[in-house]
Parts: sequence; C-alpha cells; structure tokens
Amino acid sequence: MSPVQAVQIIPKTEDKWTCYDYSVDFAKNNPDFGIVTISDNQLFRSSTGYSHMVNYKVVSENILQIHDGLYKTDYLLAGWKTQGYYHFWLEGTPVRNYYVLQDNSKEFIRLNTQTYQI
Repeated sequence: MSPVQAVQIIPKTEDKWTCYDYSVDFAKNNPDFGIVTISDNQLFRSSTGYSHMVNYKVVSENILQIHDGLYKTDYLLAGWKTQGYYHFWLEGTPVRNYYVLQDNSKEFIRLNTQTYQI
C-alpha cells in the first residue's frame, strides 16, 4: 500500500465549516442555486475588505435571492449591479483559497440576459 492510500482524510464537522463549505454543500442539494463570492474589494482580498461566499438564484433583472448558510439567513439582494464586486462561479466547484479573483458580473449579466431574457 502506498503512503497516499494509507492517509485517511477526515472531513470537517459542520461546526468548523466556513462560508465555502456551506455554499458548496447547499449547491449540491439545490441545483437551481449557484455560488457567488461577494466583496467590497475589487481584488476580493479579505485583508483590505470583506469577501464572503453565498448561494444565489436570479429572481429578476436587478434582484438575486441569496442563501447564506454560514449566517443561516435568506434575503433578496436588490440593486446588486451597482454596488460591490461579484465573482460568479459559473463552472465547476469554487476554489477554497485564492490569491486574487476578478469581478465577472458583466459576463454573468450578459449570459443571463441571453439565457433568461431578464
């Protein structure tokens, strides 16, 4: 047996989950929700602002329904296009750790305008 096979990875218990863990888990069980990282810093650096990962669903052109598993709350985010920075994880599983993300909200709007006609 190789040393790699001998290592057992023990998942974190839910009381040690971060916003990443809650968002990825919720998305697995709710495929109609996507995952987005929200920040007040254009480089999504938490050392100079906040960055937080939540689940979203498009309600209308200017409104996202937000599910925040870490803070156990659901709310509507109106006017999101004009405030803050958003990185929508459009494909695959988000990364837990990143150095820099880019705001891709304009691309998200373009894709959803064509798809949903919002």
